[in-house]
Amino acid sequence: MVVSGEPHLKIEFSHHGEHGDHNVSGMIVTAQRPVNSVPAVVAAKNGLVTALDLPLVTGRGLVVS
Repeated sequence: MVVSGEPHLKIEFSHHGEHGDHNVSGMIVTAQRPVNSVPAVVAAKNGLVTALDLPLVTGRGLVVS
């Protein structure tokens, strides 16, 4: 990610498991959103629910709307 401005920022993210295995951490990263969406899905109206029907899933207290 590049943020142009003052200061100019260039940010790189990588993930590694506890023992350096990127496959394990990839599975964990992939599962985080569905797992953290459970409360919103339970609170949703009956019927089919898509990601567009749910609120943005973030870390608790990080995003205030």
